[in-house]
Amino acid sequence: MDNNRCSVTLEDDGSVTFYIYAPNANKVEVAGMGGYFSSERIQLKPDMQGGFSANIKDFHWAMHYYFWYVDDVCITNPHAAISYGCFAAINTFEVPKEGEDFYFVRDVPHGTVSLCKYTSQVNGHIKESYVYTPPGYESGDVRYPVLYLQHGVGENETGWVWQGKMNFIMDNLIADKKCVPMIIVASSGYAFKDNEYPVFFPGDFDSELVNSIIPYIEENFKVKKGRNNRAVAGLSLGSGQATDIAARHPELFSAVGVFSGVAIHLMKKIIDSPYRFEAVFMSAGDKEKEILLGINEMVKEFSRQGKNSTPKVYEGYHEWHVWRKSFKDFAQMLFTWDDAELDDINKAVPVRSKNIDFTTPVQADESMVFFDPVYRQIQFENDEDGKPAGKYPDVIHGIRVTEDNSIEVNLFAPDAKSVSVVLENGTEELLYRSKKNDGYWEKTIGNPAEGFNYVTFMVNGTPVVNPAAPVGFGYNRAVNFAEVPERNFSWHELKKTEHGQIHIHYSCDGDGQVSMNYVYTPAGYGEDNCDTGRVCVLECAADERNFCWIHQGKIANIMDNLSGEGRIKGIMIIMADSTISDDIIGNITAIYGIRDSARKEWFKKGDNESWTSCRHRFLNFMCGIQ
Repeated sequence: MDNNRCSVTLEDDGSVTFYIYAPNANKVEVAGMGGYFSSERIQLKPDMQGGFSANIKDFHWAMHYYFWYVDDVCITNPHAAISYGCFAAINTFEVPKEGEDFYFVRDVPHGTVSLCKYTSQVNGHIKESYVYTPPGYESGDVRYPVLYLQHGVGENETGWVWQGKMNFIMDNLIADKKCVPMIIVASSGYAFKDNEYPVFFPGDFDSELVNSIIPYIEENFKVKKGRNNRAVAGLSLGSGQATDIAARHPELFSAVGVFSGVAIHLMKKIIDSPYRFEAVFMSAGDKEKEILLGINEMVKEFSRQGKNSTPKVYEGYHEWHVWRKSFKDFAQMLFTWDDAELDDINKAVPVRSKNIDFTTPVQADESMVFFDPVYRQIQFENDEDGKPAGKYPDVIHGIRVTEDNSIEVNLFAPDAKSVSVVLENGTEELLYRSKKNDGYWEKTIGNPAEGFNYVTFMVNGTPVVNPAAPVGFGYNRAVNFAEVPERNFSWHELKKTEHGQIHIHYSCDGDGQVSMNYVYTPAGYGEDNCDTGRVCVLECAADERNFCWIHQGKIANIMDNLSGEGRIKGIMIIMADSTISDDIIGNITAIYGIRDSARKEWFKKGDNESWTSCRHRFLNFMCGIQ
């Protein structure tokens, strides 16, 4: 028995070993989504100790989305790396291509990725963007141009960081003096209104970007304004959105990047625009034949009108290796039309040459397991003219809290023999086959504990992640959870107030180990009216990780709400693992100009403490240190 063994291991000989502990299973298989990882299932062999494994030779390089099948039931493995793709929590793993390390973490200065809340003027929702700022951004007064970068269908704002590695690509390009330092904004492209079922484009993201995101970025970040300092790009669906936005607003953007998608009627608007586009970049994988035909047609049209465009073809299918290369090449073209920007390249910091391979099996503490699932699924259809007409109907929530505070759980597992959930208190509840929704198992659980509740789904006795429900991290694995409103406590809830930011800082130690450290700063941090000399360090429990403080602890919400009511002011929060070093804390505080002698408070979550209790205790702790 080895329940802690790595689920996907890239061996020294280039083969890949899959493993899962499923003692109640009779058969386990894995399969990809097509392309370089076939959808044909591969059977794992039992080890007679409850585990199943298979070693696959000559596995092709790529970042793979893939599926596990336990007794013919498709599951998401809680012990394997998880990203957000296909509108769900989905297992992923990486096989790097020999000789390609442009997206690895290198021992160079690292930029910061910040999670920033804004309010959509399209639907009133509070949403997040992931914002990359280059090394040295916090301590300098330089203003930067901005690239707005969109994800593909079924993904969200997390994709360009966790799957795309765009921050590492930028760090390396800047360090090698191959790229103008810039800010990059990755946002969720879904802008649905209530009861709206749009075709192809998922709502009016054009308006959200122009009227909500760009104003937020230009108010809260040190940016250069004007069309010459803005570009827009995206992959697949995001490429269509980028083309649409550039065609509608040529006065706002000077460059457009189109990765694995070409909307011909929109591209013709760009060609006919009276505005000059400094860079029009179109790319695809060599296996994307139809897209390549469209790109070739557009390149000829640009040429006929005496305008420039840059086509690129990369080895690959409709997948992340193609998009990473597209981003790398497009980024190097941007903002070079301003002589002052070229001077910035020459001021890039010296770099060391050591490479760190950050692509071999990404474990849960190195990948994003938190997200706000988009409860829609695209149905790919064509209209009468043969044009794409994908629709976005609602799908059933994996976990839903009802008006009477019961927990309604649903899992799509049509071939399962039994499905149950185990609640945080250890109670197991059996689910029943739905009479209304074919293939689903369901149950409504009354009188759950108020607050945060871990919910472990079991299929035929094997723990799984429900891909259509919120996913957190606990018990040293990915796990679903439910939030039941508390009658007498709401400090952790997202409210309409000024919101601070969460920043991800990357560091490499002398042994080549990479750590990610999460930092919260309140709204207005660093301004004259916001103290920058107070720090609180949070330590998580042994079987959790520092990022658990975000969506499980709701620390940012608590701090925003306390600040909004004037109860606290100007406190930075460092979210730490139990092993964080003083050196890392010192490096982080130095970025924000805080002296080592500054006052530091420490708060630790108990190993057996619930998140509900921890939130209450944290609130009292913060109010008590004033």
